[in-house]
Amino acid sequence: MVQPGEVCDDGNADDTDMCLATCLAASCGDGAVQEGVEACDDGNQDDTDACLATCEPAKCGDGAVQAGTEECDDGNMEETDACLSSCVAAKCGDLLVQVGVEDCDDGNMDDTDACLSSCAAAKCGDGKVQAGVEQCDDGNGVEEDGCTSKCTAPKSCKELLAALPMAKSGVYSVDPDGGGGQPGFPVYCDMVTANGGWTLLEKSPFGAQTIGKALYNDLAVNAGDPTMAKHRLAKATMTALRDVSTDMRIDCRGSDYLLTAATNLFNGQGGPNTCFNWTKVLYKEAQLKGNLVLNKTICTWHIGTTEGCAGAWHIDEFAQNAYGCALANYPWKGVAITSNSADTFATDAATPDGANPVHDCHKNGASRWLMVR
Repeated sequence: MVQPGEVCDDGNADDTDMCLATCLAASCGDGAVQEGVEACDDGNQDDTDACLATCEPAKCGDGAVQAGTEECDDGNMEETDACLSSCVAAKCGDLLVQVGVEDCDDGNMDDTDACLSSCAAAKCGDGKVQAGVEQCDDGNGVEEDGCTSKCTAPKSCKELLAALPMAKSGVYSVDPDGGGGQPGFPVYCDMVTANGGWTLLEKSPFGAQTIGKALYNDLAVNAGDPTMAKHRLAKATMTALRDVSTDMRIDCRGSDYLLTAATNLFNGQGGPNTCFNWTKVLYKEAQLKGNLVLNKTICTWHIGTTEGCAGAWHIDEFAQNAYGCALANYPWKGVAITSNSADTFATDAATPDGANPVHDCHKNGASRWLMVR
């Protein structure tokens, strides 16, 4: 019987039924678990422990963070926000992409794949080389240092121009073996002549002793500074550049020029060390004093190391039928267009051209440039 001051009285001291031993009605928060009604009751309103204020056991997904057990609890099963469905805080490396925070998340620390260890998508300019996609990535945007802003490592000036069609003439670093072990080196790139992409191998001014009597000699001159008036790369460097090139051009920075295959670079190698070391060379183009011939075989001299001869790689249009060449003299017009026995295209000519107009290689201030592309 319910006495005055009692809410209930069921005549027992069981705190698990509707009426507590105190004769008060059982309720959530009274510290007694009412069977069939409550799963727990710790008598407090703290939602960070094992029993919620609703008398339900704490669990992942209930929207309340259980201290020491959960890192977070946002009450949803969404895996793209700051709190995962496992009640663990989202972080880079968990294989789940947090929207607005991460570009990607592949769960590894590999900076050579499409997703960096920072969970940013790999891209050119991030300073990390993406395997199979980028040749290099130094992250600085400098075009001249061997790694372009497009993350290409040019083997030659031709490759550089292909990657950067607006590149200006100047000194750039190239690496003919494509990072295969040999370091890159500076070269001068002519990006203007005949559509550009030419790599300078040798530069020799007219009137000074030629710096390489034959191209096959290993005689580096100011190799590290292509801006010098005299400049010549070492033979090994020339070889590496020849091997990634198809064409060779000799000109004296005017309209006169010779264009042949890059494989002719070391013509004369193994021949006599005399003034009469020659081969027949097929020129794709050969222009002298405005006279152009195409696909013309011309007897060409490749002077050895002796100093009494004319400069390396020269043509005598008067002697095409001599020394075993057995070609017709005067290959450009069928008649002489230079002075007698002039060593055309030679920088340090034993017989300079004197017939006006003097061809480009023998004008004051001329400089013979040998380039490959």
